[in-house]
Amino acid sequence: MRLWTAIANPLSPRSVNTDFTEAAFDGYAGKVLGAKVGPYINPQGEASIVFPLLAWLMTGSTTPEVVRGWYILAPGTTFLAGGQFDQPVNMLDETSALLLVLEPALSLSAIIIRAEPLT
Repeated sequence: MRLWTAIANPLSPRSVNTDFTEAAFDGYAGKVLGAKVGPYINPQGEASIVFPLLAWLMTGSTTPEVVRGWYILAPGTTFLAGGQFDQPVNMLDETSALLLVLEPALSLSAIIIRAEPLT
């Protein structure tokens, strides 16, 4: 899991690693997602899973930044998923922190398409 401060093209399934300007504030490093919990039905009635809390703590004030979103790469540089925060997060000094819980969800009222291989 990585954080971004700018993006060259609109976020989409066609995004690539080079579209993102990765965060570089003091103390920043990409994180590895832990094991998921679920599936379960969340309070909104959606099928969901949740990953453990990820925390980024700023360790200085030399490189303040505004973090605008997150993205996940497969081993190497293949883009898997990403998102933009509703409100940007200011990482300014040693009191700044960004706490993130990733919870992918699927509405149970969505149309489900089932595919079977031809034999």
